[in-house]
Amino acid sequence: VNTAIERLSARARALNAKLSDAASTGRRSLGEANASLARLSSAFGPDHRPRPHTENPHLFVRLPVFIFFFAAELPRSFLPIYADSLYTPLGDLPRELVIALPMSAFLAVAAILTPMAGFLINRFGSRTLFLLGVVPSVLGFVMIGRAADITDLIIWRCVNAVGFAFISMASIGYIADVTERANRARGMATYLAAYVAAGVCGTAVGAILADRIGFGAVFYMSGVLALLSAMVLYASLPKVGAHAPASDGAPVSLRTLRAIFLDPHLAMLLFFIAVPAQIITMGGLFFLQPFLLQEFGNTQSEIGRVLMLYFLVIIFVGHFAASWADRWNAHRSFVLLGGLLAGLGFGALAWEPTTLMVALAAVGLGLSAAALQPAQGAVLIDLSRRVASGASPALTISMFRVGERVGGVIGPALASFLAFR
Repeated sequence: VNTAIERLSARARALNAKLSDAASTGRRSLGEANASLARLSSAFGPDHRPRPHTENPHLFVRLPVFIFFFAAELPRSFLPIYADSLYTPLGDLPRELVIALPMSAFLAVAAILTPMAGFLINRFGSRTLFLLGVVPSVLGFVMIGRAADITDLIIWRCVNAVGFAFISMASIGYIADVTERANRARGMATYLAAYVAAGVCGTAVGAILADRIGFGAVFYMSGVLALLSAMVLYASLPKVGAHAPASDGAPVSLRTLRAIFLDPHLAMLLFFIAVPAQIITMGGLFFLQPFLLQEFGNTQSEIGRVLMLYFLVIIFVGHFAASWADRWNAHRSFVLLGGLLAGLGFGALAWEPTTLMVALAAVGLGLSAAALQPAQGAVLIDLSRRVASGASPALTISMFRVGERVGGVIGPALASFLAFR
């Protein structure tokens, strides 16, 4: 009996120990839950907007940027074909130039307005500029869906470009403000990740929807999503922190602009890397390849899936490339590697133009962008702080983007002229 009682007492003591451990664990979990609720409560102040993360504030703009670029990428796979379907003679301009104009005019307007976007960042801040840019974006998308001919398409794509210029510069300006050299490529990779994730989803979804509901309806959806991006940004990005209006930098003058464009490092980055990469990407990948894939008998959905490879490669490789560039402090080496891969990637089409070779070219250009874009952004931000004129980083970056987008303007027209002459 005594033995049984001792065994029962031992089991009771063991059970009591387990209950004590469980109670301790429960108290710790409750404490952690209360702490989490406190942090969540403090994140939503009286204005009910969450405060930015202090360790990685560049992540805060990722969701609204993704939604906006998703809207912009929905028509990506069929825009050249849509322009061809709306073709009407436009003076004495050759047909191949006219069908390239919606894309080239879009990029030209975006390039022209990029300096204005840089000035507005300094005056109003990146958050306000993002919200302003949504207005012409929504208007442009809706009216493109109602376009009756190629002239309508060109005009409203130019309106679209106003919003694109403002929003892209607002996003880059915000990241430039809240990052340092040690995490600059990763900050730019955040922007690139939002863009390419939107490219993967938008290109594929837009192609499928175009097959089912038509080209015009897809543009209406883009307008709704662009409006949603403004609502998300307004709710999530408060008017505090490093993205407030800037006041530094030299006054804008011809001397300032001349110093920016004549800086040897910026000039080499622009004319030998950025512009050629834009010509190849915008002209070869986004304008010419939809026509090639259509000629090879692919459906609109299949065209979207092939072009989606470009964005998928960037997603899978871009984070590693940006991390390696930061870790090894090898931003310039990665810029050179990206430029080399751009030429090799598009050169795949010189062997034999088939659907497979188009897909390989998309993969090669994706590898190029993964290596090039984050590192180029980091180099550009670094150089913008050291321009001899004393111009603000936002102004220097915006002027560089103007020059870069010249390649995007030239690309579709050059590809159309060479392919359809």
